[in-house]
Amino acid sequence: MRIRCSEHQQRLWFIDKFEKGYIYESSPTYHNLPLIVKIPQELNLSKFEETVKKVANIFPIFKTNFKSYDDSPFQVLQESVSFSLKHHQNLNLKTEGELKQAILEMVNQPFDIESDSLVRFDLILRNKDQYVFVITAHHLIADRKSLKLLFNDIVNDYFNGNVPGTDGLQYYDYSEWQNDLTHDDLEPFFFYWKKKLTNARVLYLDTDVARAHVHIYKAAFKDQTLSQDLSNKIDLFCKTHNTTPFYFFLTAFNCLLYKYSATDEITIGTLYENREKEELGAVLGPVANLLSLRTNLKDTQPFLSLLSNVVDDCTQSIDFSDIPFEKVVSKVNPEKDMSRTAVFDVLFHYENEEAKNNTLQQFEIIELNYGLGKYDLNFLVKKADTFKLFLTFNEKYFTHARMNRLMGHYLNI
Repeated sequence: MRIRCSEHQQRLWFIDKFEKGYIYESSPTYHNLPLIVKIPQELNLSKFEETVKKVANIFPIFKTNFKSYDDSPFQVLQESVSFSLKHHQNLNLKTEGELKQAILEMVNQPFDIESDSLVRFDLILRNKDQYVFVITAHHLIADRKSLKLLFNDIVNDYFNGNVPGTDGLQYYDYSEWQNDLTHDDLEPFFFYWKKKLTNARVLYLDTDVARAHVHIYKAAFKDQTLSQDLSNKIDLFCKTHNTTPFYFFLTAFNCLLYKYSATDEITIGTLYENREKEELGAVLGPVANLLSLRTNLKDTQPFLSLLSNVVDDCTQSIDFSDIPFEKVVSKVNPEKDMSRTAVFDVLFHYENEEAKNNTLQQFEIIELNYGLGKYDLNFLVKKADTFKLFLTFNEKYFTHARMNRLMGHYLNI
């Protein structure tokens, strides 16, 4: 079965085609998207493996490869795929750092998008009753929410015998709908985004190494957990000023970038889950969309005034989020620069893990904040009992010392 690709899939297919054999020997791995979950109990390994295989085979998107016909990419849906669960024992991983490094090596195994299964499953045995389950999917077939939905289905089937159904919308339905959008459908969105992003300034951050002419990438990671006291104060501030933690942290992040870039205009991106429509809520596939945010700052501007501006800008962007980011880039047509990503090099996103009826709440996630692309900075804030900050940065251009200072300055703000 051959299906037209979504705009997101076309972009990632082109990147894979361009960079494979030119910048990287194999396909680039910075679009390998992981979900890593600790399972603190003994498992029936054969039953768990059969459940993983069965559930993965239910959803067409996980049985999809990508091939070109007349130089255009298509999704090719297989009837059935022989998924496997790879077991890892006796790895002698003494620390969390060693565990993360071992997982990153698994995640960074390249996919061949034309022939490989584009989702992998690994199970690490820490001791008799503690496992680490790793799902790695190419961003061509999944977003972060998709992997959580898949894990929920696997767990609900394994523990409760609840086999997921496929009566709802599938990703190929979504990509076909997107391909059928007409110019008239998109014209109001084109008008908004072109007006917003025309002449948007590039955000220049000081690097420790000069940029290569063609963008190169190696991910490195920093994380920080805020104290319960500070988290409570942030929650109280948000309630007092009728705002959300997302907008609070985003505004503070804009302040940080203002100080680091010495420019009064900040253009960054955010990851919008794009699942407000009921029919998209349970779709497995890369539904999430990238939104560009453009904020003007003044040195003497009070924080609450800037917060209001950030909320207005982000709210308007969400109102015009039905157009794929790739269409926005094509219409705005920013100046081509092979050393950078299109429109923005910095990504900020927020996730609330306190959501009700969330199976993942019962498990501990090991967060890598990886697989979304090769941004200079990819900053994730997650809310559970406290707020946790995850910074993924391009080690080709920034040292760990510089990023430690940046994280410290953000906390000071």
